[in-house]
Amino acid sequence: MSRTGYDATQATISTTWALTDTLLVVEDAAVYRITGTLLQSLITGTFNPTEKVATKTGAYTIASGDNIINSDTDTAATVIALGVTASANLWDATNLRSQVITINNIGVTDNTTVTPNGSETIQGASSLTIAAGASAQIYTDGSNLFTRAL
Repeated sequence: MSRTGYDATQATISTTWALTDTLLVVEDAAVYRITGTLLQSLITGTFNPTEKVATKTGAYTIASGDNIINSDTDTAATVIALGVTASANLWDATNLRSQVITINNIGVTDNTTVTPNGSETIQGASSLTIAAGASAQIYTDGSNLFTRAL
């Protein structure tokens, strides 16, 4: 296909690309550079991201690397207090990305209370209460914590 000022060609993608190869993808005026194991996974169709899931029945400090926390308030028979590590530990400053942590209160009676580290707040509040059966996600901009209900 060609248009004045543009020349588009089609290339064949090989399934023998190495970790050092690069694929550039242009979409909506943005250029994405895909390399390494992600490139090999896309080519071979084996890309399958996983998320770490942990069930907690008592006080716990959410850490970098946590993805999904199931708060089992029924087993604990009480409110579970989840603390959040410092916002900076959940922030990738190089790529301007936040780790997103999903918290599910899998109990049917008691709340889960999430409290931030030190003087930090979650969306301006000193804590976040997640009712029985509800879920929320926590993320950061590197210095502040925010939440979104699910």
